[in-house]
This record gives sequence, C-alpha cells and structure tokens, in this order.
Amino acid sequence: MALVAGVLVGRRSRASVQPSRALSDRTSFQETELEEEAGLILLHRDNPDLLSTQFCPICNTEYVAGTDHCEDCGVELVEEPDQQPHDPPVQQDLVRVFRIRDSLKGHLIHEFLSSNGVRNTYVRSALWDVFGADIYVLESDVLRAKKIIHQFLEETEETPA
Repeated sequence: MALVAGVLVGRRSRASVQPSRALSDRTSFQETELEEEAGLILLHRDNPDLLSTQFCPICNTEYVAGTDHCEDCGVELVEEPDQQPHDPPVQQDLVRVFRIRDSLKGHLIHEFLSSNGVRNTYVRSALWDVFGADIYVLESDVLRAKKIIHQFLEETEETPA
C-alpha cells in the first residue's frame, strides 16, 4: 500500500494499471469498474476509519486498517505504539552461570532461558569452539537460571535403550 496525494492505494495481483478518475467527490471506500480493471483499491482520506493505523506491541511495526495481527510476531495489534523500551537499563552485574563446550547446545540453553523470561547473554569463543560458550545472567536471576538450565539438561539427556 502507498499514500499518493492523500489517498491510500493498495494493489491487487493484476499486472495492468490504468489511470483512475478524480476522487474529490468520494467520502468512503468505493471501487469503480475502472479501478477494478486496473487492480487498484482507492481509499479516500476523508474516511478516518480506513486510514487508522495500529501497532505491534512487540516490534512496533505500523499496520493500516484491516490487519488484526502482526505478520512477524503473530500478536494482536494495539492502537498506540509502545513508547517505552522493552528492556530498561539495569544496574546489576552479570554472573556466569554455565559453561559448555558444545556451542549448539549452549545456544539452545540461551534460547530456553530467554523463552522462560530470563534475560541472558551468550558468549562463545571465536576460535573454532575450542573454549566452548558461556552464559551470563543478572545477579538477581542466578538461582532461577540454574534451575531452568538444570531442567533443560534433564529434558534433553539421552537415556540408553
């Protein structure tokens, strides 16, 4: 969709586009035969409901009317964008809670902690994974992170048949 001369224009999947007639007398959504042939839908600027926007509460992407969920995040849209950052600055020290040689498993643990609401940092060696990876969390989250990591390791352990 594009905003052209105060008019929101959305294209359909047709290839040929022909000029449309003047829009000054329209006050609501109308589709003429010419616009139908051209594959254009014209929304007039005088109808505020058609030009209202909504925002994703997670990524703050703006969407025009007619969309209920964010295409990227899948969450329901809100009327106003989030004005505050999601992660405010924190004045705590980071503590290493786990070191692992397998960087893939380390990355999975990092994601598991994040999905359980524990902010963490995943740091791995750049030298061919010789030194493995470390996971750091805030001091206040150390016990919770260790429990979550322990749970992850128990669930992913392979048991002999």
